[in-house]
Amino acid sequence: MNCEMCGTEDTLVVALVEGVELKVCKKCISYGKVLKKPVFAGSASRSRKVEQKSEKETVILIKDDFAKLIKDKREKMGLRQQEFAKFLAEKESLIHQMESGTYVPPIELARKLERQLNIVLIEEKEIAPQRMRAKTDEVTIGDMIKIK
Repeated sequence: MNCEMCGTEDTLVVALVEGVELKVCKKCISYGKVLKKPVFAGSASRSRKVEQKSEKETVILIKDDFAKLIKDKREKMGLRQQEFAKFLAEKESLIHQMESGTYVPPIELARKLERQLNIVLIEEKEIAPQRMRAKTDEVTIGDMIKIK
């Protein structure tokens, strides 16, 4: 069973905490006065939902040096920003902002630039899954307060 203060799954003790009877774990006993001895999880245990992320998640990102890549490609093509903007069918101000790094292109625009310029701007990174946490159907006091 889960502690009604912090949510920890442990053997519980009924305690009087701030005038309220709660089933608390060994850590949280110090916040109140013990009324009844341990409550063991029997056949009447509460249903739990566990979030599981077994595989790593893939995240699509624009490369950090996208501005340099775009500018270098434009210069290799021998085009000025105005001509380059016409070639890409984009505004000249947008090209200037991308090359200076003040504007990060959205994924769709980055894919367009990749196709037309034959460069790689998008990278995929795998990130580790977040810590798994057991979720109960009820809210504990620990969900509402920050224990020091």
